[in-house]
Amino acid sequence: MYAIPLRSRTATGLAFQRWLVQRLAGLADTN
Repeated sequence: MYAIPLRSRTATGLAFQRWLVQRLAGLADTN
């Protein structure tokens, strides 16, 4: 295993969280 830099990991986490919110919002809109 290799350690991902904190900044990169945080950026990825934020992007993933934003994508998740958008997907949940889209599903809520269609339903």
